[in-house]
Amino acid sequence: MKITDMKQNELKGKLIVTAGSTYLDIDAYACMTALSELLNLQGYNAVAYSSAVCNYSVCESLTEAGQVLREPSTNMIEGYTKYIIVDVSDPDYIKDCVPLDNIIMIYDHHVGFEK
Repeated sequence: MKITDMKQNELKGKLIVTAGSTYLDIDAYACMTALSELLNLQGYNAVAYSSAVCNYSVCESLTEAGQVLREPSTNMIEGYTKYIIVDVSDPDYIKDCVPLDNIIMIYDHHVGFEK
């Protein structure tokens, strides 16, 4: 299913685009920011969020720009927040930062965790 197949009223509240909780590299950072911006342009209420530590590949000027929230916003209502995961599919890397029942999509290029 694609995000465009879902009706906006099915996605009440905020969409959070995030990656794993271990570290954040440039491809995960870029995926989170690009997808959240695209969703906002399509009329959804989306943010990029990660509390993971950025590794060496993410330059300081990007983190200073604030495109990725580092702490959850107060308007992220638990029951109405849905998550889109990018660049990770191993549940061990996401279960600490995301309620698994609220994940609506996963976009990943790693193999082995398709189920």
